[in-house]
Parts: sequence; structure tokens; C-alpha cells
Amino acid sequence: ASKKNHYVYYALSGAPLFSKKGKQLGCVINAYSVDERRKKEAELIQSEEKFRLTTDSASDGIILINSHDEITYWNKGAEKIFGFSEEEIMGKSLHKTMIPMADAPMVSEGLAGFEQTGTGSVVGITRDVHAQRKGGEVFPCEVSVNAVNLDFEWHAVGVIRDITDRKRHEKELLEAKQLAEKANQAKGLFLANMSHEIRTPMNGIIGMTGLALKTGLDQKQKGYLDKIKFSAETLLNIINDILDYSKIEAGMLDLELVNFSLSDVLDNVRSLIQV
Repeated sequence: ASKKNHYVYYALSGAPLFSKKGKQLGCVINAYSVDERRKKEAELIQSEEKFRLTTDSASDGIILINSHDEITYWNKGAEKIFGFSEEEIMGKSLHKTMIPMADAPMVSEGLAGFEQTGTGSVVGITRDVHAQRKGGEVFPCEVSVNAVNLDFEWHAVGVIRDITDRKRHEKELLEAKQLAEKANQAKGLFLANMSHEIRTPMNGIIGMTGLALKTGLDQKQKGYLDKIKFSAETLLNIINDILDYSKIEAGMLDLELVNFSLSDVLDNVRSLIQV
């Protein structure tokens, strides 16, 4: 029937009608409206199409498996990541197709009891695992697994992201960090060794200057040697500071609170620059 270009759908069923003597008198027609059912079917098809378009536009792989480990949904992202087309993979076992042999026991344990309860140690969490492409290549991926009940049967929905590039970058960063730490350790060792090497002749200069000061000197010579001794001791302190710098980087520095005479410090500075 039609009213303003709106069609109403009916389902018809018929059966012949016979007399007692077997003569066909006509037929009985039963008609009932299926308009509401057709609307729901159309809405369902439209909803499924929207879902398909949405998931196919995702770069991540989206996989649905039933409680018997059979793949029942496979989007374009999964096809790109794993290399299997939808026709090749539908109905196949997830464990036998995409899980490396070494990781299969861990995945099986994680889905133990899933068929009855929809739960498992891998359900509801995101974790890094290894998967296997069509050609046999094993690669790292990030997997998020959740459970959904469809037609009174538990299904696992997995969202898979290829993290090969991320893992490579993490490895490169770790290697760069280790290299920088080794270079820093070598620098600290060099500073420590150099400070020790320089302190040996500096101690000799200070010691010999001290002995020279005990000999017969006029006032001018004594003043010169006093300045040499003071400069040598100052340089030795700088060398010790360099050693302390290396200790800071190694986390081994100890601080001391030492009393000093401000007037002596100023006198020493004045004596060095008075010329």
C-alpha cells in the first residue's frame, strides 16, 4: 500500500481451501504487517555500516573473537598490521594464526575461564605483547582487551597498535643515555686523575717554597716567596675543587663548615694585586 510515497510492508502466506469432496474452493490468505521489523532491520544494517566505516577508518587493528577463539570481526587496520585479508582470517584461530609460540601459553592463561564468565587476567587492561604477521615476522604491539556479550556468547574485543617504531625509539634513547653516562664517568675519571697528577708537583712547589723561606732571605725575597707559596696553595685549592666537582657528579661530595678570618683573606688578595 502507498500513502504519500510511504510504503507499508506486509508478509503474506496462503493455503488452498478444499471441500469435503476434495474440490478446491479457493485459498486462505493470511497477511500481517512487517513494517516495524523492516525498519529495525534497516536501522541495524545502517548501524552496522556506520560501525564498519568507523572501525575501518581507524589506524589501530580491531579484532573480535568468540569464546571458541575464532575470529569473527577484522577491520582494515588489522589487515594492514598483520597482512591477512578479512577473507583469509575470518573463522581462524587467533592463537594459531597470530600469537607466537613462545607467548601462546601466557595468552591462553590470560583467557582462562573467558568462555563461561567473560573474564580473564588480560581482560580490561592494556599491555605490551608480541604478535606475528602473515609472513611470520614477530613484532611488539600494544593490546587492549575487553569483553562483550553477543547473542548470549562472550566475545573478546581487541584493539591492537603496532609499537615497533616506539620500541625502536625507546631502545635508541636508552642506548644514548647509557653512552652519555659512560662519557660522563670517563670525564669524571679524567678530572680525578688529572687533579691527582697536578697535585703532586704542586705539593713539591709548596714544600720547596716552605724550605726556601727558612733560609737567610732579605725582606723583599721573603715577600716574593710568600706570594709564590700563597699562589701555589690557592692553585692547589682550585685543583681540589675540580676533584670535588667530579665528586658532585658521582654523588660523593661532603660539605664542611670551616671557620676563616675575613681579614686574612682580604690581606692575601691585597698582597697578590698590590703591584
